[in-house]
Amino acid sequence: MKARTTYTFLIIGILFMLNGGKTYAQQLPDFSFSKESMFLYNPSVAGHAQGMYIFSTFRSQWGKIEGSPFTANIGFHTPLRNKRINLGASVFNDFTGPTSYSGISGSFSYRIILDKGLSRQRARKALSFGLSLGANSYRLNAGLLQLDQPDDPGILANTESKMYPDASFGVLYEGGKYYIAAAIPQLLQLSVPFEGRNGRTTNFTKMQHYHFGIGGKISLQDNYSARDISLDPDINLHYVVGAPPQVTGSLRYSIESLLSVGLGYRSTSHLMFLGGFTVLDRFSIGYAYDMNLSNNRAALGQVHEVHISYDFRDNLFGY
Repeated sequence: MKARTTYTFLIIGILFMLNGGKTYAQQLPDFSFSKESMFLYNPSVAGHAQGMYIFSTFRSQWGKIEGSPFTANIGFHTPLRNKRINLGASVFNDFTGPTSYSGISGSFSYRIILDKGLSRQRARKALSFGLSLGANSYRLNAGLLQLDQPDDPGILANTESKMYPDASFGVLYEGGKYYIAAAIPQLLQLSVPFEGRNGRTTNFTKMQHYHFGIGGKISLQDNYSARDISLDPDINLHYVVGAPPQVTGSLRYSIESLLSVGLGYRSTSHLMFLGGFTVLDRFSIGYAYDMNLSNNRAALGQVHEVHISYDFRDNLFGY
């Protein structure tokens, strides 16, 4: 299968979602660094680092396809003075061929601290609830569509941009050495209308996504005077009504605030290789390579992801 043919199938799939009305698929990307990127879907994560935290993620998929998906985002979150109220914000862009999806959101979370734990290991226990509100822009450049039947009246005719509000809700429980998280992004489930050549309006329904994650830290040594060496398991379930669920699992070997390496598997037949390092206990860079194991791997190409973060360890507003 040639890249151009695969690209055509990709566009047909997008248009099928636009015209079908009742046909849904996963519309938000799954990140290989799922724990580090959880804030993008789950606003209750705001403030979990106990200080000002800035991050950015870049993800490129199916590199051999023209117009393949590319996602970029940047965000921050921080607790306020009383440590229970947390704020955050993010800006994101997602591109797939002639379509793009971008927006900005602000997040609020309230944390119930059950046990302060040991501050150095951040092994506290807390229950958090979060809500985010934002504005999203959906764009379609019909001039980039190259189909076998260009006069099909159901095909979108113009370059259009639509702006709509959205919201997300999430819950996070931090149990010391483990966490459990659940979230519903795209909570409003809006229908975004686009105009076809025949004047008929077609709708792209932004479906609610359901995220569930569990992970933790298994210490391999208990000498807290040195860096904590651990195994960090992480399992995530991502589900949208009408689409098959996606499960991602990974296991990383970590030397606290220094480096980590790991392996993972995604239920879409991807083997994940993850690695990263930290400089001066604050600045971190991670890289993930998703190896496509399916029969289409030669035509689709692989997936690359980079995650960058800076942990101030001190609150921007002081506490």
